[in-house]
Amino acid sequence: MVQNANLLTYTASGTGTSDPLHVNKSVSVSLDFYTGPGAGTIELQRSFDDGLTWKIVETWADTSYEGIVEEVASYVLYQFKCTAYTSGDIYCVLGA
Repeated sequence: MVQNANLLTYTASGTGTSDPLHVNKSVSVSLDFYTGPGAGTIELQRSFDDGLTWKIVETWADTSYEGIVEEVASYVLYQFKCTAYTSGDIYCVLGA
């Protein structure tokens, strides 16, 4: 289900993909590898074709992160994808 709110949260406790979020501007991104501590690989992905194809924007492995992703296009979908999972929980937040 596509989320139209301004906030997307996703907790990875295994491989998988978050719901997508529509974005029309720059977004803040926060990742916290915790509980155990958390270990795995998270990708931030975006789609320009309503989710038919996804491109990797950033990849993080076992490293917490806070920052801004600049987006100049309108009506872009973003999602988190856990591509590798080892342990713990990985908490991801995307704020538009």
